[in-house]
Amino acid sequence: MIERKFIDEAIRKNNVRRFIKNELGRAGIIDVDIQRTPIATRVNIVAERSGIVIGRKGKTIQDLTKRIEEELRIENPQLEVTEVKDVNLEPVVISRWIVRMLERGQKQKIVIHRALDRIMRAGAMGGEIILKGKMQAKKAKARKERVAAGYIKKAGDAVKQVMTSHEGAKLKQGVMGITVSIVPGTAQFPDKIDISEALAKHRQETPERKPATEEQVTTPASVEIENTTEEKTSEENGNNENE
Repeated sequence: MIERKFIDEAIRKNNVRRFIKNELGRAGIIDVDIQRTPIATRVNIVAERSGIVIGRKGKTIQDLTKRIEEELRIENPQLEVTEVKDVNLEPVVISRWIVRMLERGQKQKIVIHRALDRIMRAGAMGGEIILKGKMQAKKAKARKERVAAGYIKKAGDAVKQVMTSHEGAKLKQGVMGITVSIVPGTAQFPDKIDISEALAKHRQETPERKPATEEQVTTPASVEIENTTEEKTSEENGNNENE
């Protein structure tokens, strides 16, 4: 019974995601995160164009909330919208752009190199784009085209920091698979450490030592020599008096 409850919950969430993506296709939906609480069901929509999700005076999001509650039977849905900070660092946005370009007849190599350039210019630590499918004629064999730049992790726990998206472009020769992987510039890996910031901070906190002047170097030595000479003179005078 418990297993069935989890399955039903997963199906319900998947239906909500599919419904939102179908209704708001023009908004460029990137992700839909659903969290259930005892009071409400929070739905966070990450979109490329948040204005389309909200609508004029919030009408679109209000209508969407009402339909989710009535048609999908979600209790007290609370919809929130988050706009993407930089679309060039989102694998979903880049992969969809590649799909549009390929379906318009653009050359594969030119498209994926332009996409990779956009990723790296946006400040990514690394990027990778892979095309799989028939590149030219229908009878041609399927092959793989790959471009990459920067730093990409392929194994281990650090792979969790690599964002990946999969899309399919429907071309005349068949469907072409597109995989876009991006490592954001804020990612931290144990085998890749940058100490430049720490050094700069240390230099700011440590007061700068000024070089010693000529007077500071010579004065103590000369005084000491003079004192020593005076002591020797007084000792000699004392010895002469004793004699």
